[in-house]
Amino acid sequence: MNLKTKTNTVKQILAKVMIAILLVVSVISFSSCTPKVELAKPENTNLEYWLLDSIDADNCVILEDLGGGTIIYLAEGYELVLAENGKMEAPQYAVKYYVSNYPLADLGVNKRISRIEITDPEINVWGLRVNSTREEIIATLEKNGFNVTQNDQIGVSGENGRYHVGIRFGESIYIFYETPSIIAGLWSIDFD
Repeated sequence: MNLKTKTNTVKQILAKVMIAILLVVSVISFSSCTPKVELAKPENTNLEYWLLDSIDADNCVILEDLGGGTIIYLAEGYELVLAENGKMEAPQYAVKYYVSNYPLADLGVNKRISRIEITDPEINVWGLRVNSTREEIIATLEKNGFNVTQNDQIGVSGENGRYHVGIRFGESIYIFYETPSIIAGLWSIDFD
């Protein structure tokens, strides 16, 4: 074997080693970017389902199909009511589950709860209810690892990684898992 052949063989081996190293680094990098599901269902809640749960559609009524793979379900135990405009809608006090596949595509799961909306004052999450005080809300959010991001006359909101909680005083609690591309739209609907 001449020197040129040996050099080409070494280069080919080095190229294969580099490709293998790049593949390993890519796999490690990609898997470390996958968000971790860290916000477990609170022990002190009377919600039937939690974020990222699958929903038993047989026990819940479809409230609205938002398109794009998102369907809003009315939680079990609540019934649709006839509105003044002649359409069926959720009662004033209820729990709604937003089930979608888009916000969770990065987790490789489909049709999971991506958002929970609570207007029923009997429902609690971490002991909070829609009529909880500002002080109770802030203390509870901070205790559960949330950074308070909004604190004004409308309500209080906080985030913990990709999880968000918002409480409009006396009206509703929103809890959702987000992706950056849709968070602004969801949040502005709630608090603007």
